[in-house]
Amino acid sequence: MPIIFLTAATMQPEQAFRGYAAGAVDYLAKPFDPWVLKSKVSVFVDLHLKRDVSVLDHLSAGLGAVEETLALLRKLPAVLRDAEAAETADQLAGRVGRLREALETFGGGTG
Repeated sequence: MPIIFLTAATMQPEQAFRGYAAGAVDYLAKPFDPWVLKSKVSVFVDLHLKRDVSVLDHLSAGLGAVEETLALLRKLPAVLRDAEAAETADQLAGRVGRLREALETFGGGTG
């Protein structure tokens, strides 16, 4: 989550550096312009959301590759002849399916 430090302390470079070191994305000193603060918050929220969408897209692509590999695995003669291997593949397919559902629920249909 983006953090913007807002302080009443006199603006000194070392204070800003300490804020950034603590994880801040920006640092404002009072008095501040409320429109500047609102704009900064808006930009950082947009960036945060875009990063989340990018991460979800990446996870969805990775999960797609796992689904393709699982489909190929389930077609292998050794798996088709071995009940334990087939059961393990079915369990994995169930887990992958639940991951896909969770990803789509969280990402609003990403992927």
